[in-house]
Amino acid sequence: MGDYDKYMQACEDGVVRMCGLEKRTTPIGGITYMRDGVPCAVPQWKSDELQDCPVILRSEWRSTEDMKPWEWSNRYQNGYPACCLAALCGAVEFAFSKNGRARTKLDWLKAWKDITGGKGGAAVDYALAYAMEKGLPLADGSGVIKLVEAWDSPSVDAFASGLQRGCTGVACHDVHAECVVGLDMSGGRPQVQMVNSHHQDLGGANWHLFDVDKIELSAYGAILIREVELRLIDVPNYPDAKGA
Repeated sequence: MGDYDKYMQACEDGVVRMCGLEKRTTPIGGITYMRDGVPCAVPQWKSDELQDCPVILRSEWRSTEDMKPWEWSNRYQNGYPACCLAALCGAVEFAFSKNGRARTKLDWLKAWKDITGGKGGAAVDYALAYAMEKGLPLADGSGVIKLVEAWDSPSVDAFASGLQRGCTGVACHDVHAECVVGLDMSGGRPQVQMVNSHHQDLGGANWHLFDVDKIELSAYGAILIREVELRLIDVPNYPDAKGA
């Protein structure tokens, strides 16, 4: 195992744990990837009738569905600085689960090793480009899931708006990336429902609420994935996820 001390971070409960997030290497709106040999840009979530990406006024924000009942998979980091890939794989797994599709486990550790060579943490923008270009590997080794629709968030308001339009995502704070599955307004202030990768079990230890405005957007970023555009590829006799 490498020297990962710099990725140790005191969490909100005061306990120091392994995180593993690097700062984004591109400006907001600057994530690019290759598709069929053609360079493509990841769009920003912003009001656009063609993409149906409205930025909802805060006065109209509403809590989304509680996603705890849809949890079935655990992504425990186990000492690796791989929170970014654990969070991204979590966002995809939740997207499949809540739409009644087959429970499809991803190999976040392989994805992390592919991106970093096992040498350290990863940045969210780079991880997203990898997922859109190469795809996230399935845990059983039979193929990948490639993201075909995702957004970069130019503001926390845009990120919260995407969550209210059926997206899952990844948001970051304090050298740590977490899977985000919803928006919660019940406490009188907007918070996101986060699932981290610090505990080796289901049932709530990884779950917490986090203030939307504390997401470190410019340093690390926040990305959105629209579940209906996830596509399973390179797996014989397995249906396209969009039509499943």
